[in-house]
Amino acid sequence: MDDRCRHFLEETALEIRKDVVRMISLARSEQSALALSLVDVLVYLYWKVLRTFPTDPGNPLRDRFVLSDGLGGPALYAVLAAKGFFSRDELWSFSRLGAVLQGMPFPGRTPGVDAPGGPPGQGLGIALGMVMALGKRRCDGAFSASGMSGEETASYVPAVFCCMNLEELREGCVWDAARVAARDDALGGLRVVVNCPGWNGKTEPCRDEEMERLASRFRDLGWKAAVGDGHDFASVEEGFAALSTPERKDGTAVSSVRGASCGVPGVLFLRTRYGKGVSAEENRDVASEGRPVFSRPRLDSALRELERRGGGSGTTPQEESASEDASFRTDVFHSSGKEEFL
Repeated sequence: MDDRCRHFLEETALEIRKDVVRMISLARSEQSALALSLVDVLVYLYWKVLRTFPTDPGNPLRDRFVLSDGLGGPALYAVLAAKGFFSRDELWSFSRLGAVLQGMPFPGRTPGVDAPGGPPGQGLGIALGMVMALGKRRCDGAFSASGMSGEETASYVPAVFCCMNLEELREGCVWDAARVAARDDALGGLRVVVNCPGWNGKTEPCRDEEMERLASRFRDLGWKAAVGDGHDFASVEEGFAALSTPERKDGTAVSSVRGASCGVPGVLFLRTRYGKGVSAEENRDVASEGRPVFSRPRLDSALRELERRGGGSGTTPQEESASEDASFRTDVFHSSGKEEFL
């Protein structure tokens, strides 16, 4: 990865984190730590991997994305807004009654959301069902009327990505889906990202050991598996590259057309940190996770820290200078009925 690309992704992630902090604070939500750990992973996926159509969210050629752990919804919403799926102003009504952005992602209500997030472990089964359905649609010629030539549609299938949390791998339904996905070459287009967050290094040795053990278990089932650093874009790129070599389970090569079934499903374990980017979150006592965390003073402190880490405003369409933050927060808090923070 060249320096220009890495810098763009880092600046984009910085702006996304600012929006995540703002929307969580306005909603007085408790979803901050996990959402902040996911930002870098989602930024890489949406800017470097996924094929998306923000002005046409239902385009049949789009890649599908399933966020299995719905508690990471704020990070997904901020990314979708930055990509242009809906107005950024929608972020400030997050989790309010009747809002477009509810506490858990829900398809049909929120543009760009392909599957609901909720019960632990259900996301992989949903993603597997999507792979099966897309393969059948290709056989039925569903993509032939989507602006692609007959030769392209003969081998093209939109990719399906599922993002899970490490804790979800304790659910039996996850391993049931993993076994099914490894049985058939036609299901090999499935890619799974496992977010493995830890608390400020305190649990990292045990977590790393568990990541390697689980990666080995996936390999035993016939999957490709890799491990990387979820906050290092170069490491994430290397991890996806390790999964992208198309081959069948017997090792023979298959077509490398983007989106074609690659025979072997892949899983990427990414080491991350809860509350990444905000030291007050990264260094929290785990026992305090259930409490609302972003009061007005902590919001100000978090945004100032993010500005310092980023060296100023970012380069995304949503960039804001530090001098604009105070007036923005005052306007949004008043208009959202959150005067008690002031």
